[in-house]
Amino acid sequence: MNLFIIVPLLIFHFLLSILLCFIVLLQKTDGSLAVSSNPKNNSSRSENEILVNLTIYTSIIFFLIPILLSKYFNKEKASFSKRLHNLV
Repeated sequence: MNLFIIVPLLIFHFLLSILLCFIVLLQKTDGSLAVSSNPKNNSSRSENEILVNLTIYTSIIFFLIPILLSKYFNKEKASFSKRLHNLV
């Protein structure tokens, strides 16, 4: 992939992940957003933290996989073209 495509996508995705974290952490049980969280409701708070962690980890995984595959295929393409050039 082109570096000019990857970097803005990573920045955009990082900002969206932060926004999602704040939305999940500020969400009350009825679905509305609260400015301050209720300290009495610890179970939903821990569930929200689990959701945030899952969001962050899946975001990292889904962005690392294409980058690593791109590097691998570029390396394979270079070695294939080198072998092809040696045959000719």
